[in-house]
Amino acid sequence: MVNSLSQFMNSTFNKTFISLSLVIICTKCDIDVEGENQSIQIENLITSEESEQYTFQIDTFQYTFQLNLESEIYKGHYGSEKYVIGESADWQKRFWSIFLMSKEDRSLISEIIKVLNSDNFSEKDFVIKATRFVQGAIAYDHDKAFNIEDHEVYFPYETLFLKSGVCSDKSILLAKILIQAGYQICFFIYPQANHMALGIKVDDKGSYNSGFCFIESTAYSKIGEIPEKIGDDQVLDDNPLVIVPEGSNGTKSFRNVNAVRNNYRQVEEKFGENYFAASTAIKKLLIKKHSMEQEMRILKHLYQEDSSNFQIHNCDEESNHQCREIAEHWELSTYKYNQLIDSSNNLIEQINESIQRENE
Repeated sequence: MVNSLSQFMNSTFNKTFISLSLVIICTKCDIDVEGENQSIQIENLITSEESEQYTFQIDTFQYTFQLNLESEIYKGHYGSEKYVIGESADWQKRFWSIFLMSKEDRSLISEIIKVLNSDNFSEKDFVIKATRFVQGAIAYDHDKAFNIEDHEVYFPYETLFLKSGVCSDKSILLAKILIQAGYQICFFIYPQANHMALGIKVDDKGSYNSGFCFIESTAYSKIGEIPEKIGDDQVLDDNPLVIVPEGSNGTKSFRNVNAVRNNYRQVEEKFGENYFAASTAIKKLLIKKHSMEQEMRILKHLYQEDSSNFQIHNCDEESNHQCREIAEHWELSTYKYNQLIDSSNNLIEQINESIQRENE
């Protein structure tokens, strides 16, 4: 036991934090935390030789379900017409509408909607579930992106069959799901950045004062969050084209958008601004880090109380039994606090290493 307040003060709370040093930019989950298994297999259709498995993440859960696809339908889409005739001002509206009007994928999209509306999910909002499905279950096709002039835009069925696509393909797939669920959508097109994103109708001014809220489909991100750059540091246009398809669109607005925004803000205050772009594994680590920080705040408060009591009782030396009890409690709180700092620093190193490994 220490013999005086000054000696004790010199021996306490002498640990420092290390910081998170890497930005989370990748979302592939390849590690498990403390042996936890939160992967949920959703049983839906009877599988066949042509069934495909789709896996995606919502918060700290990973979901998997299967869909039956037919190669003949895929081949039929591949050979179909994907162009418009004429150079009228609305050619983009007519062109992008082509990919939303296919009848062959309606039953498949209905099955996806049925699965996403089931009680299997911790998340209840359909728009969030549909967005996370397309962001996570459909890989971004970097080869197609690098050779975009040699490839066609995909119909939703093609994207589901291939389980990959570029920004336009993934945006079209998400659009088809949301439209069939009744929502009105638009496409945000960035000519200079050669990028496309989705918009969903909202009851406020939305993104770019368009009345639609921005959704990035290429990777896990928050609804409404417009990135400053895309891909290889490509800056997005300040004023994208807003294309509202006709003939095949919904009517509903995303009325839950403000609640979603508030939830994003509350979660980020707890777990950090990169939480929603993180993989399931890293989310678990960030939650654990937050729990440690809460415990450290409690211990620090106890330390401050003990410090005040030490001074109130003039405990410069072990003059009485009460002072000794205060000093013992003080030492214990300090020991636990410093241990937590060590554990927290180790955890932050683990988070940084995990982020680096996922980004390789």
